[in-house]
Amino acid sequence: MLNVCVSTIQCVFYKVFLARLQLKRIMLYTFPIPKN
Repeated sequence: MLNVCVSTIQCVFYKVFLARLQLKRIMLYTFPIPKN
């Protein structure tokens, strides 16, 4: 994990982005949606 951030706002956006990616991945694995 990279602890050095250029700015606090970029750090927050980056963490939110990673959190959303992980959440989306968990949702896909937990509730697989058939693509019809």
